[in-house]
Amino acid sequence: MGSPLPLASAPDAGLGRRDRVLDAVRAVALVVVVAGHSLEWDTSTGSPTAVLEQRPGLVWVTWVAQVLPLFFAAGAVTNAISWRRDPDVAAYLRRRLVRLSTPGLVYAALWTVLLVPLTPLSPLAGFAGRFLAELMWFLAVYAAATLAVPWTIRWTRRPWLTVGLWLAGIVAVDLVRWNVWAPLGWLNLVLVWGFVHQVGYHLPALRQARRAWLVGGGVASVATAVGLGVLGPYSSSMVSFGGDPEPSNLAPPTL
Repeated sequence: MGSPLPLASAPDAGLGRRDRVLDAVRAVALVVVVAGHSLEWDTSTGSPTAVLEQRPGLVWVTWVAQVLPLFFAAGAVTNAISWRRDPDVAAYLRRRLVRLSTPGLVYAALWTVLLVPLTPLSPLAGFAGRFLAELMWFLAVYAAATLAVPWTIRWTRRPWLTVGLWLAGIVAVDLVRWNVWAPLGWLNLVLVWGFVHQVGYHLPALRQARRAWLVGGGVASVATAVGLGVLGPYSSSMVSFGGDPEPSNLAPPTL
């Protein structure tokens, strides 16, 4: 039988080899993200739009399509494997920067070459360029979580304390955002996704837990999320859109 407290008992379990299942999860998550953003373009006007602005009844789809947490959590396992293979800070940072920046540069260069010549001819090229550039936020935040691995991986030795303090920080930022100073909410852009990445370190260890614990924890987590989103105070949408009466859960992210 597996341990009922896997985070505390085996934080480094399974980090010695690459996990193809988690690779598949990241790949599927990226496909869903690309497909979702592809729907944010109004073909009738030729400008960016939000599906939920026109069809607010589809808000439930965002609970299925919001897959970024899966990407960050699965990416943490891969980052940990890379670090443990060669735990030299300079070498790790150089290696991961090259791997992350290469596709980003290709993406930016491709759209620049295609859109810059069209900008004097059509204002839609400018709209498209800004829309495509905004999507790069994901790479920047994921890069920050990745480059922090040499330090954050040490915190896996005290998982419950780390997770508890990190959650408390996220809640504190939400409270200040809504009651004192709204711009501080952007701090959660790093805290929320960094938290998911931190929990991701423990995915291999969680596989050793008893199924009853995993099922119970999963049900409790989903019920809590649904309660916060449906009953409040958080938005029932997992993405941002104009006209949402509640604070966005994505820009910036929330508990």
